Amino acid sequence: MNNYRIILETLAGSHMYGTSLPSSDIDYRGIAIQEIPELINPFHHFEQSVETKEIDRTVWNVDKFFRLAYDNNPNIVEILFANDKTITHIEDEGEILLSNATKFISQEVRKTFMGYAIAQIKKIETHRGYLLNPPKQKPARKDFGLPEAPMFGLEKINSIIFSPRESIKEEWIEYAENEKKYRSASDQYKKYEEWKNNRNPKRAETESKYGYDLKHASHLMRLLYEGQDLLQHGRLEFPLPYADFLLEIREGIYKYDEILQMSNDEKEKLDSIESTLPMKPDEDKLLEVYYSLYGMELE
Repeated sequence: MNNYRIILETLAGSHMYGTSLPSSDIDYRGIAIQEIPELINPFHHFEQSVETKEIDRTVWNVDKFFRLAYDNNPNIVEILFANDKTITHIEDEGEILLSNATKFISQEVRKTFMGYAIAQIKKIETHRGYLLNPPKQKPARKDFGLPEAPMFGLEKINSIIFSPRESIKEEWIEYAENEKKYRSASDQYKKYEEWKNNRNPKRAETESKYGYDLKHASHLMRLLYEGQDLLQHGRLEFPLPYADFLLEIREGIYKYDEILQMSNDEKEKLDSIESTLPMKPDEDKLLEVYYSLYGMELE
């Protein structure tokens, strides 16, 4: 990053949302720009830099930032609506980005924010399954009627499974299907072990107490509300106007079934909102913004 200059850096996560707790980590997100002479140097290029030793800081090259912002990536979109309370560093080019924030926003947010929200639901459900019905032991090949060593590689196994059954020996089909079941069970057990061994102790305690991951639930509802805000108003406001509700979720006020019902209701709202936003951002307008960062005009 020596050949780049940070043009915008902002607090991120709970310190941006207005949901920080005394124990909350401080996260930063930033955007860096190449100086013009470096633009054609392939050896002085980076897309994303992540630091996690002392503080959590992620900095994107402005080119990657534009691509992700064009796609309405939730983590990137939030940066565009940083304000005086969250901005920790800004230069003229950063001011240009913020003043053109709404040009990046389109109805793609319906898909991206919904997608990120659904990912949170899957995590909540997976971890709840680990809590309520943890694997009793590591899967063994003999439990699936398999020999000690695989007969075929994964490519051959998939070929057997998806080939016409009349063209494959029945015992091979049975073996391939059992091999897939064993590998799936092994993969799930590995994920369970990673989850169990790498959990934050405090977070694990609250998850066990309330029966679901409160932090994932808070992110779930935040994403659904943010998506609605963007579709209706074309922008976000920080701290979030529903920060108190998100903090209530973090405090365990709502039961698991209540969270599921609320999320289903908000998913339906997000899906049904009629928006005046364009279906996709206007590339030409965004190119003008991009060129202006370098003091140039788009011809």
